[in-house]
Amino acid sequence: ADADHRLLGLVGVWFVEGDPFATRAASWGDDPLYVGSRTAATDLARHLRGALEWYATVQDVSSWDDAGSAVSGSINANPWLVTGGMFNAYSDRGRIAVGEGTVPGTGRTLASAPDVIGHELTHSVVATFTGWPYEGETGAVSESLADLMGNAFEGIDGGYALAERTGREVRDMADPARFGMPATYDDLRGVSEDHGGVHLNSGILSRAAVEVWEAHGR
Repeated sequence: ADADHRLLGLVGVWFVEGDPFATRAASWGDDPLYVGSRTAATDLARHLRGALEWYATVQDVSSWDDAGSAVSGSINANPWLVTGGMFNAYSDRGRIAVGEGTVPGTGRTLASAPDVIGHELTHSVVATFTGWPYEGETGAVSESLADLMGNAFEGIDGGYALAERTGREVRDMADPARFGMPATYDDLRGVSEDHGGVHLNSGILSRAAVEVWEAHGR
């Protein structure tokens, strides 16, 4: 019961000033039962705070809604009860959740990837500024913008792959075909799953953006 309480105590924790995630996680000490959660929590707090600062200073956008609203982060999310843990993340109106799934060999969750956390925050920003439906081509553009902004926040040393710091890449903006994704609009795929292929077709805009970046000496 105590383990459940301490673990679930992280879910929905709000942080605006300071670092409640790190404070709570650090109090767990070196108990092996909590080491993975402590690491994920501090990673999420660090990267989400960094992404907020990047948006404020580089993009002149204050938080996810450009109104300075608070954000929240949670770890060990698994709403679909994925066996072995959910290796995914999602966001909605400034609420960022990262799954408990880890990469074999590294033990890292997606919380360790700054581009992923920047990606998820960007979804809330895009939804605020555009109101686009998250489906079909507009959904694919939203996914691409999230990848691009997450990559820009992480910095050039991260390359163009997403989540590479976990030890398991999930997409490659420079080479979408590596993950079976189209790279040109001529190859746009019409599918019913994944909200009309929002992740699948995101590589089209992403690849075009990489070409522009490289043409301008990134």
